[in-house]
Amino acid sequence: MTDAFNTEIKKQVGKIYRVVDASECGACTEAVHIRAAITNIRRSKWYYNAIPVVAGFAAGAAGGGMPPIPPPAPGGASEELIAVDGATGETLVAIATYNNGMPWNMMGQWIPYSHAKRAFHLASALLVEEFTKNGAKPLPTPKG
Repeated sequence: MTDAFNTEIKKQVGKIYRVVDASECGACTEAVHIRAAITNIRRSKWYYNAIPVVAGFAAGAAGGGMPPIPPPAPGGASEELIAVDGATGETLVAIATYNNGMPWNMMGQWIPYSHAKRAFHLASALLVEEFTKNGAKPLPTPKG
């Protein structure tokens, strides 16, 4: 899951910054340092989520209307991201966020970590949105 989170961060941040490994930029003073952590992860459990789906279909087939029942174990993840100026050490962006599975994302109810991966995507996109909102401009990167 750590690799999935790192990949998503690089993909999203790569839209506005050139992403380099710390080993490629020496002191990295002309860079933004991003630290990220998965603080909680929840695996969706299809065997619990199937019960409300079956109950809803059965009620519909019997002609009765039954309101949708949210799945009891949808999965998801919580993350923290901190972006720091490499030259000054000043915190540029700090985010603590989470995302649980959504009832309308049916595949996420069945695939164990699908909703967690969606949470990684949303957290990474939020980081880029915060950079953009604060007027982020692509920073020069050291020439190797």
